[in-house]
Amino acid sequence: MDGLLGTGRDVLVARDHALADLDTLTRRSPAALLTGEAGIGKSHLAQAYAARVRGRGLPVGHVIALAALSETPLAALRPLVGVGPAAHRDPVAWATGRLVQDHAAGLLVVDDADALDDTSAATLHRVTQLPRAQNPPRLVLTLRRGQALPSPLERLLTEGTLEQLRVGPLPRYGVGQYAERLLDGPLEETAVHELTARSGGNPLFVREIVLAAWEQQSWQRGPGGWRLTGPVSTPDRIQPLVDARLSGLPAPVRRLADMLAVAGPMPLEVLIPLGLVGAVSHLEGAGIGRVSAGEVALSHPLFAETLQMGLDTAARADWTQRLLDVATEVDLPAGPTVRLVALALDQGRHIDGDRLTTAARMALALFDPATARDLADAAIRADDTPAAAVLAAQARALLGDPAGQTALVELSAASDERVRNEARLTRVRLGIAAEDGATTALELLESAPATAARETMRAVALMRLNSWVQATEAADAALGRAEGAAQWVDAAGIGALLHTWGGDPALAVRLTERGLSSIDAGVLCGPHAPVVLAQSGSVAALLCGETETADRIAGYGGDDPVESPYFAAHRLLRTGVLACHRGHPVAATLLDSASSMLMAGDPVELRSWAYAFLARSLVRLGRLQDAQNAAKSGRAVAFHGQVAPEVELRVSEAWVAAAAAGPEATGTALRPLIDLADSQSVEVPGSAGLIGVDIARLGDLEEAGRVLADATARSGSRALQRATDLVEAALAADPARVCAAALGVQELGLHIWAADLLAVASWHAPANRRELLQARAQVAASACGGPGTPALAATSAPLTATQLRVAELASRGWSNREVGERLDMSPRTAATHLHRAYKLLDVHDRDQLARLFPARPSD
Repeated sequence: MDGLLGTGRDVLVARDHALADLDTLTRRSPAALLTGEAGIGKSHLAQAYAARVRGRGLPVGHVIALAALSETPLAALRPLVGVGPAAHRDPVAWATGRLVQDHAAGLLVVDDADALDDTSAATLHRVTQLPRAQNPPRLVLTLRRGQALPSPLERLLTEGTLEQLRVGPLPRYGVGQYAERLLDGPLEETAVHELTARSGGNPLFVREIVLAAWEQQSWQRGPGGWRLTGPVSTPDRIQPLVDARLSGLPAPVRRLADMLAVAGPMPLEVLIPLGLVGAVSHLEGAGIGRVSAGEVALSHPLFAETLQMGLDTAARADWTQRLLDVATEVDLPAGPTVRLVALALDQGRHIDGDRLTTAARMALALFDPATARDLADAAIRADDTPAAAVLAAQARALLGDPAGQTALVELSAASDERVRNEARLTRVRLGIAAEDGATTALELLESAPATAARETMRAVALMRLNSWVQATEAADAALGRAEGAAQWVDAAGIGALLHTWGGDPALAVRLTERGLSSIDAGVLCGPHAPVVLAQSGSVAALLCGETETADRIAGYGGDDPVESPYFAAHRLLRTGVLACHRGHPVAATLLDSASSMLMAGDPVELRSWAYAFLARSLVRLGRLQDAQNAAKSGRAVAFHGQVAPEVELRVSEAWVAAAAAGPEATGTALRPLIDLADSQSVEVPGSAGLIGVDIARLGDLEEAGRVLADATARSGSRALQRATDLVEAALAADPARVCAAALGVQELGLHIWAADLLAVASWHAPANRRELLQARAQVAASACGGPGTPALAATSAPLTATQLRVAELASRGWSNREVGERLDMSPRTAATHLHRAYKLLDVHDRDQLARLFPARPSD
């Protein structure tokens, strides 16, 4: 194996927005406090910001407070202020003067502020109280979560003088980037997922896992990048960290930590009969545990592995039995139930068949077919129940074992009617995505009783055959026939999908939110229900113009510390699709990861769908060859029966063709897209409307206006209505209406729509107003990473890069002096650039400018 090029200790990734936020805090406040758990990267972030300040020619000082010296006056600041006169009558005033003298208008970074001695803390407090005319340095302090600030600094926090910025875990792509820097090469997506899951996004733990895997020779370089070829034991270097945090804490805290290490996250109500509720706050304060959504868990999977190493077999068995006893009193959710029953089974305990069957059904709902198979097999051995036989067959089929399909066919002829119907419905669920699956499904369903499950499957089959109106009727019938919350949730998933595109996205959002709430409350539904609900609901919210709702639904499940690759892949797909619609550059990264993680046999969304949006995102970035390759990859894995992916593939192929042809040949390239919109307009107006927006963004306003006029009225979409208003204003060659309508589109977060449509509108505008629309297009594009689409590439950019940046900073309320300091220019030069931007954008003050520059998208 090649050697590692570096330890990665000084690497900072995926923190651009945190750096910008820290810059903003220190410009408006005397001091900023970076908080977060150990190893999360607080000090690295502070040092990166210090390097930025140093690059501006300003003085920077850095000290680390040590607990061992916290009783020695001025010990922490001694490296900066030196040794003062003995028995100085006012050491705080003397030290303050030295800091201002040596670091005027600069920056002081203080790590581990909780360990500051009282005199140093008082000195820093006084620095923040100095008038700005004296050019005091700004402060950046770091504090580990759970620690307290010295009282002088705590007062600053209470008063608002000290502003707090929480440093959170690295996002998934940041974990991948960090590991790639350590290994000097790309990683396969499965390796990124495992690193993210085990580290919790903590950079320290990412580094330790990568290095431990290297020492254990578990890394192997393949065609797709580095991959993990075997299990990686817990790095020994983590043990002292865990021991240090637990030392000195009450005994119940250690017992709680041990229990969570054995059984995983548990609801708080489980702790009541165990007498461990009082230990939760101590565990959280020590940075070992966390509480979220009524569940307590260890902060990181590595903590669990480390603690397990200190537990013998008897201790683990004792905790398992105690939790099994408690589970008879508490209604455990699916995740803890499956973990607990599987743990007991591994320990050789006797579990009754009903309990095993229920746990197997839960494992399937969590899309863990391997565990479901083992639990169902155990249930068959215990009681030989027909229900367990169906579950075992379904799990094997999901795992690609032909024996599963064979068993389902045999069970479809069972004498027990319930088993027979369940086996047939299971065959329908598993086979509906096959080339002739929809037709076969309808045939199998003819003899099934008219239950909610049957109508749900009929809706899916009819949708696959592009009979959306009939499919919607079947989905609504399923909702009406649902007996119990589980059946309702399964039906709601398909209903949400159909109503999203069929003309009632607001209803789709309501179905989604109620369905996901039911799942969070413990309703045991089919494994694909949360995926279909979240995928449909996020797009429905986008169509409704509900930006925050769309993001919340798209990120559903993202805070689960043990999220399976299946659900993680679909969450990446959802967030990537939204990012693609909004034009964010991160869309390509998200969708590339999703396309590699989605399982080829997934009956809900194949990789073709992810590839389709990936191709469009790459066109947006100007990477035409990569976009062509992505579209080809999507076409290669697509097959008959996947209606939604087929539509999206054809749209992406039109985008690629239009980008390759250029503006002079756009009409020919768009003909297939126009035909596709017409074919969708009757039964799927939401889809037709989005295609109409694409047609407009690619330059054909006349055809787009016709498509949108027909589809928007029946789509129920606020976003499509605003896009239609913008297209109509552009067709009327009315620049004032165009600008007003573009702002309406941007208010919904669809900045790339506005940017492209403003660019296309400029082609049709009077010559004396063309520059205005082009400049407005530049500004709209800046909200999502700048130009890159075919329309923007073919449009002039009146604003220089400097004028655009000055205008953006001014839109945030920054003064000319602050803008000049940030961009290394005089206030007068900043004012000149701003005046030119005002003129080009036809605005007159910062308030008007602020409407054009919305908040930047987050990581």
